[in-house]
Amino acid sequence: MWAFGLPKVKKSVYFHHKPDTVAIQHGTSSNVERLGPVALLWSHFRSAYSNPMVLQWSLWYAIALAGYLQVTTYMQVVWKSFDDEPTIVWNGGVDAALTALAALSTLLAGYLHAGRLKSRASLLTLSVLSVLEGGCVLLAAWPKNIYISYLGYVLFGAIYGFTITVASAELASSLLEDSFALIFGINTLVALVLQSLLTLVFVSESTGLNLNTFEQFTVYAFYFIIFGIVYFIAVIVEFLLRLAKVSKTQVMEIE
Repeated sequence: MWAFGLPKVKKSVYFHHKPDTVAIQHGTSSNVERLGPVALLWSHFRSAYSNPMVLQWSLWYAIALAGYLQVTTYMQVVWKSFDDEPTIVWNGGVDAALTALAALSTLLAGYLHAGRLKSRASLLTLSVLSVLEGGCVLLAAWPKNIYISYLGYVLFGAIYGFTITVASAELASSLLEDSFALIFGINTLVALVLQSLLTLVFVSESTGLNLNTFEQFTVYAFYFIIFGIVYFIAVIVEFLLRLAKVSKTQVMEIE
């Protein structure tokens, strides 16, 4: 209802203006082209996803978001399955605690990342934290004590708040400012498609594996763990290859 009272939007980055009033600067080139909305959308899309750094962080963003949505969507089902469910159910309070702690970790991520973490260091840090996220999911699902499950769930949300903030900042630093909404929107769409596939494969009774609750969360836990390990190995391999290239260059200069 509040949205209906907002002022009318007369123009935007892509629409509601004449084609000759739109300008985009491609990368570091000084050539500025005037484009229509569809051409501008395609230009921003191509400029972003042809950049390896954008692809790297977009993939991280989409995978992490899909896993987070899947865990938070079905966590209540896990708690309902515990035998020791307390008389006073704290599920809502635990969700509130997760939100509050995630907000604090987001602020911490903003402070630590600003000029303190380089791209490779950010990726290594997030890889380790992704493995910890998987551990938190196991902590939330495997023990038969609901209070330990609460703890694992809250810690999972706090770590996610940190990692998604750093990933978003790294992604934004590689984008043209006008393309932020487009690229983050596409990445969110990819995350939702991936979440739907996870549901279809592991949850659906008719078309999927129809795993029980604890089996599902075991899959989600190792989803984060494997995801983190793969990125960690990729960063180490990239570093070693770059180190070997530098050493080879130095040897050639000496010769």
